[in-house]
This record gives sequence, structure tokens and C-alpha cells, in this order.
Amino acid sequence: MTDKKTLSEAELKALTYFTVGVSSEGGFGGKDVSAKLSFAGHYRSGKMYPIENSGITIGMLQKDMGQDESKTAIALVGAYQAWAKANHLREAFTEAEQASAISDLSRNGRTINGQQNRALDRTIKDRLDTFLQSEGGRNFVHERDRSQVNHIHEKALTNLIEKPMYQKASIDDQIKLATIVAKAFNQSEVRGRELWQAMDPKLKVKPLATLDEVQTFIDNSKNFSKAMREGRDLALKGAAIYTQLHHAAAKNPLHDAWQAVLDDPLIRPTEIGKDANRPHLAAQYTTIKNLFLQPGAAKDFIEALEDGGNFQLPKAKSADRSHPAQKLSAASGFYVAGQDFVQWGVEGQVHAHIGGQWSVISREALTRSVQADRSVALDIARDGHTATLLHVPVQSPEHRQAAEKPAAQQPASTSPSQAPQTRVQPAEPAPAQTQGSATLVRELQQQLNTLGVTDMDQQALQVTGIHDAATQTAVARFQHQHGLPITGHADE
Repeated sequence: MTDKKTLSEAELKALTYFTVGVSSEGGFGGKDVSAKLSFAGHYRSGKMYPIENSGITIGMLQKDMGQDESKTAIALVGAYQAWAKANHLREAFTEAEQASAISDLSRNGRTINGQQNRALDRTIKDRLDTFLQSEGGRNFVHERDRSQVNHIHEKALTNLIEKPMYQKASIDDQIKLATIVAKAFNQSEVRGRELWQAMDPKLKVKPLATLDEVQTFIDNSKNFSKAMREGRDLALKGAAIYTQLHHAAAKNPLHDAWQAVLDDPLIRPTEIGKDANRPHLAAQYTTIKNLFLQPGAAKDFIEALEDGGNFQLPKAKSADRSHPAQKLSAASGFYVAGQDFVQWGVEGQVHAHIGGQWSVISREALTRSVQADRSVALDIARDGHTATLLHVPVQSPEHRQAAEKPAAQQPASTSPSQAPQTRVQPAEPAPAQTQGSATLVRELQQQLNTLGVTDMDQQALQVTGIHDAATQTAVARFQHQHGLPITGHADE
């Protein structure tokens, strides 16, 4: 756990991007909606009905193009034109279409209402959305996000961190205060400025002195609309995840993942995974981002990893036991067994951290099945073989700790099937003679022990010469760590 008394600049920028951006602006229903034209309001019968003065937005911070004198709209249309011409597309805008697009994108809520709630032309919107999904479009969006995060830091958070109230606050309250101010400033610079000014000890009236007073000030002020209060509450859910990650113990695999993100919190998404010196960054970054996209599920997921316990989402249901292994649904998944986990979002691939190693897995290669004891098996298929990647029992953290005790100290009632660890479950026992001679199996077990590869109970293998279930699990772990086909058998 960190002993730092205040947040660094990188941590504050990560806070703005993830708690304000991912959790409360650019995420919807667990999906990243940053690379498309969005709208804070409602569509009815082909018309736009804005919330307050909101216009059309883009990016993780949902930059409102109706609030910056057409600068972003002009830049977006220009970037689209360059992309369309570079790719020899016929869909480049005519001069008339360019003028129309810039004008419509630059509208704020009052202008939209004044134009009888006329929606953006569908053809223009579809073309721009296609561009925003491209690599060039995603880079365009991210540069606006980076600029907005830096703007919030320079104009809002640097003022906040100078206030005595912030400096005296606990690190947890600093995270909440920074989130509240950054969120308010992103929605309305006037309202954000009002917050930190109300904390100034030089005020003639009593300044805001605690987090609770800041919350009450927002709740009671007519200047802060219902939409702003709801936005604050949404961002604070992200702040709770940020706090958990900030305090994550070194044994928690999310600790290193979070530190990797903090090394460059505003890295271009299109650059993630291209640095040979950071081979696991794509898995680490996407896992962290998925936590902020779904903070409700993330809380217990992080706690389980912190405690070395178990977590299932979706949870196993009795009715599931009558069904065979199923492909992953469109819903997200969060599964923990000890310090191992498998996680996937509503979109994208599966990310796993098994036996201390990161991996990225195709959704199509993974199936989920519920066992008779309501444990969950996540099975992976590779090269015609199927093996259990992660087995998650229904088990409390305290039972998990008992299962990890040395065999001599374990209660008599603890069975091997209770150990919440990665395990390979073969269809039938594999006798030693089918896996090679006893001498070869002993050598294999000794090599695995030397490499520190453990069995399903995180114990070193017994050197017996028998290719048992524990040896199969250790072999499967080694194969997973080295990107080999996961069979549990050393000779395949």
C-alpha cells in the first residue's frame, strides 16, 4: 500500500481520464462510445431533444462541439476530408456538405431547440462515425481527449491542489475532491471554477473546508443542475475503483497493471501493444479500462484479488448445470480464483492473468460451464485440445485462506476440489505409462518445481513419477505462460 500523501500529476491526469472520462462520459452500458458522435439528450421521431444546453459530443471526455466556437467541428470535418482523400474514397464532402456539417456539429442545445430540434443529417453522421472508428479517427479523438485532460489539469486541478482543504484531506478524500472538481469543470468551466473558489481561505465568508461541505454545496446550489449532480455521482463510482487500485497490494496482479497504466496514462490507444519493451500493456490497459467501464462489477472483482478469494460474474446458477459448455455471451465476465483471473468486456478479447503471466485470448476460444457444485470452469480450446484455463469455486475468502495452508495444517474437511486455483480437468485419469516412463515423469516434475510452476493448490509438485492431475495442471500452466497449446501433456 502506498504511503504517498498526495497524488502526482500523472495520477491526477489518469484520474481525469478514467473516473471522469471512462466511467462517467465515454462509457455507456459497458461499451466505449468515445469514437462516435454522441448526444446528451434524446432522439424522438427523428428529432434531437438536448439536456440543458448540450450539443453533439465526441471522445472519452465527450468534448461538446457546441461550446468551443466551432473549433472542434472544423478540425473534425477537415480530418475526415484528409482521410477520405488519402484512402481514395468517393465519400469526401462537397463544399456545401462541409459547411452544413460544421454548422450542425457546432450547435449547442439552445440552437438545436431553436431549429425545431432538427437532427444531424444521417449521411453526414454515418460518414463521420466511419472515420472516427478508423485508426486516424481514433487518433483524432484521443488528441482531443489528451488536450481536454491537460486543460482540466492546468485550469482546474492545479488550483484545487493549492487549497489547504485539499492538502489536509486524506488521500481517499483527495481522489474524491479531484474527481468532483474535474467532472464539474468538464461539464461547465464556470461551475468548476465556482467550486475551488468556494474553498479559498481568503474568502470573506467561511470557505468550504471538508469533502462533505463540498458535496452539500453542490446539492443545495441552484447553479448545479440535476444533470451535473448525477454526473458527479457517476464519476464518484469511478473514483471508488481508482481508490481501490491506488491502494492495491503488490501481490494483487492489478497493482502492476495500474502502475503500467500510470507510466503513460494518456497513451494513444492505437499505440498500445506496439512497444516490445512492454509486451503486456495491451492486456493490462484494457483490463484496467474495463474496470472503469463497469465499476459496479469491478469493486468485488478487485476485492477478491486483494483477498486471494473467488469471484464470479455472471454468477453460476443452478439452472446452468443442465447446459453444456457455452460460448461467451455479449455480456462481460469477471472471474477470480486466488491471484488468477480471467476478464472480458462487452466488446473485445479476453484477458487473463494466470500463474503470474498475462495473455490475450480470442472470445471464440473460450467456453463457460457450471459444474455440479456451482463452480465455474472456463475452458480454452487450442489446436484441437480443450483444457480448463480457470476453475472458480463458490467459496468465501476465509475458506480460500484455509485451502492455501500447507497440507498438514488444513482442516480434515478441506478437499482438493475446494482449492480455488487454475486446474486442468481431464475427461479421465491419465495413467503414467501413457505419458512416458516414471523416470521421465519424475524429471518433468523436478523441472517444473525448479521453474516454480505449481499445482492447483499453489504447491510444488510431489516427485512421484505419476502423471497425475496436479502434474497436468502444472504442465498446462507452463504451456499457458509460454503461449503453447494447452493440453496438460508435455509430449504434445
